[in-house]
Amino acid sequence: MKRLLLFSLLILPLAGTAWAQQPAPASAPPPGAPPGGAGQITITQQEWQELRAARAAALQANPGLQAKNAKLIEEMRALQDKIDAAMIKADPTIAPLLSRFEGGRPHPVSPAAAPPTTPSAK
Repeated sequence: MKRLLLFSLLILPLAGTAWAQQPAPASAPPPGAPPGGAGQITITQQEWQELRAARAAALQANPGLQAKNAKLIEEMRALQDKIDAAMIKADPTIAPLLSRFEGGRPHPVSPAAAPPTTPSAK
């Protein structure tokens, strides 16, 4: 009886792993653009520029919204600077990496302050 109990205790965990290790179905991704993630949309360059122009016009027509937008941009920039400082404090060796990244980080400008861009001819 003890052997049967011992045998059962040894075999049950192995049997459980056999059920868990089912191979994943092999399916090739569809050709073309990669699928979007949850909540991700894909728009054309022309649609993007239309949205930018509409946003700039809306902000231009609403000075209160324009001021709130500018304030939010400055707050986000200040927060990013604090996060960068905390990262450097935690690991000083990343300072050169952050300085390279900072060079590529655009300084936000309110869309209403800059004229909307037009599609470039290809």
